[in-house]
Amino acid sequence: MEELIKRMAWDLGFAGRAARTRKVYLADVRAFLRFWKRPVEDLGQAEARLWVEHLLAAGTSPSRLRQHLSALVFLFRKTLGRPEAVSFVAWPKDAPRLPVVLSVEEVGRLLASVESPTYRMLFRTMFAAGLRIAEACRLQVGDLDAERGVIRILGKGDRDRLAVLHPPLLEALRSYWREVRPVMPWLFTGRVGRPLDTDQARRVFQEAVRACGLTKRATAHALRHAYATLLLERLFQMCGVDLTRIDGIDVTTAMVVVSEIGPDLSRFPTVGHFASWLGLCPGTRITGGKVLSGRTRRCANRAAQALRLAAAALRTSQSALGAYYRQLCSRMDKPKAVTAAAHKLARLIYLLLTRGQEYVDPGQEYYEARHREHTLNQLHQRAAKLGMRVVACEEGS
Repeated sequence: MEELIKRMAWDLGFAGRAARTRKVYLADVRAFLRFWKRPVEDLGQAEARLWVEHLLAAGTSPSRLRQHLSALVFLFRKTLGRPEAVSFVAWPKDAPRLPVVLSVEEVGRLLASVESPTYRMLFRTMFAAGLRIAEACRLQVGDLDAERGVIRILGKGDRDRLAVLHPPLLEALRSYWREVRPVMPWLFTGRVGRPLDTDQARRVFQEAVRACGLTKRATAHALRHAYATLLLERLFQMCGVDLTRIDGIDVTTAMVVVSEIGPDLSRFPTVGHFASWLGLCPGTRITGGKVLSGRTRRCANRAAQALRLAAAALRTSQSALGAYYRQLCSRMDKPKAVTAAAHKLARLIYLLLTRGQEYVDPGQEYYEARHREHTLNQLHQRAAKLGMRVVACEEGS
């Protein structure tokens, strides 16, 4: 069994899976092999099905079951090269649930219940910057940029991003550093000088939840939810409307846009002026009635960059905006489609902030029906100009 585990560990590393993912997959495969106590060559689809039935009978949650299934799929598809053994796999879905959100007062009580200054500062940093627990545990001193007021975060999939380093948090981190003196280069270290273990941090958080008497079923990730909810409330207070109702616009994007343009758009007479200021309008280089160039001008506007990223995220959205973006991609190259979709998002933001109306997405089906109707009208008009008419025909004829 250990030889197979070593092969699978190498395959996981070669596939670029995260350390925690490798740990979970290998543990799940070990459990699968211990359940059968037979050579892996004798195990196939029948054994995999019985293992899944055993997990279901044991009351395994959908999220945990997905981890077991993912480990099985990787084992048979990648390591063993027998994809037919897991061809039956379907991914169970969680029942939709609202996240647990803590108020500022509840977060204060929880932090006061944490005895260790290291863990107390860890949880405070998670709440103040909206970090995941694994991201906070891996923070290094060099990730803090006091001059720019940002924290460099190594997120999921080893993707970098920046979080805001507020002055109160910076002062608290400096006081913590003078008191605890963690082992360089890490910001939060345990007794042996290594970064804090995420599982141990979760256990400390649960102990604090019980100690402060919280009745909510809160996990450490609730601090991230509390951060996002607080941002959303402040954003609504500033703007008077919920910009995150627009598909593709999350709290971070909305904060970037509002911090760049402000909630008052009276200096922009029309939506065209606003889109032009963002650099999302076509160019107007015209000489003698001839268009020399229609390229959008180069612009280092942070709001425009955020809107372009939001537009690119519409690729898999099942909303009307997602259908609109995919339609653009079908008839132009992707950079132009991203700019056009970002221009659409900018127009919606302008209308919401100037009119104070809530945005309601009509849905993907509505957009596709409207697009089909528009296309048919164009065909009728072109046929009429040629002295013809468009006749519908039955499918298959």
